[in-house]
Amino acid sequence: MILLFLTPPTPRQRKKSEKAEASLDEDTNPKLRRPARNWIKGVVRNKWGGIIRTCGIDGCDYKIGNPNHMKSHKAAKHGVDVRWYTCDQPGCTYRAKQASNLKGHKATKHGINVVFFKCTVPGCTYQAKEAGTLKRHKADKHGINVTLFYCTMEGCDFQAKRALVVKQHMSNIHDIDVVWHYCNLDGCSFRAKESRSLGRHQRTLHKKHFLNPNTTAPVKEK
Repeated sequence: MILLFLTPPTPRQRKKSEKAEASLDEDTNPKLRRPARNWIKGVVRNKWGGIIRTCGIDGCDYKIGNPNHMKSHKAAKHGVDVRWYTCDQPGCTYRAKQASNLKGHKATKHGINVVFFKCTVPGCTYQAKEAGTLKRHKADKHGINVTLFYCTMEGCDFQAKRALVVKQHMSNIHDIDVVWHYCNLDGCSFRAKESRSLGRHQRTLHKKHFLNPNTTAPVKEK
């Protein structure tokens, strides 16, 4: 038989134990129930001396503690103290507010320091300068991570891999959000959904009026 003799805790040990238990109680430790927003303000206060900077531009409520981030915000959004990064290639007038944008321009337009994104499908040698382009290639050619967009008209099961195609479908087939282009010659009721179609109509059927500058065309009254 083994006998265990337990000695009562000393006052110092008892006080330490009570303090540890209190630190885990939300009612006695406000730090445990402090909102994340206040915690973020605490970080800003500790790192940037309690200063939370505001933009100061009329209508802009942007706030940040980091002065460099505030400077970048004003330059990018409001054009204040902008440092332009200009392309040094002959004949190119491109400029950007951020060095990363200039780097992307050089890679895309001039092929400088290009990082190619290669297709990982076996047997495919496709490569692109942008990750988004490669993603579209995989979706269109290999059916990988395809996001389908559907026509919202009742009874229509049209679908496409791009939202723009669905928008064009709804405009051409269902006349949704159509901006009509009307022929302005008196007596002509032709209208088209595209300006080029109207131009083709005028050059073909009203050739006399639209191709001969000396002919006065009877224009509809507005």
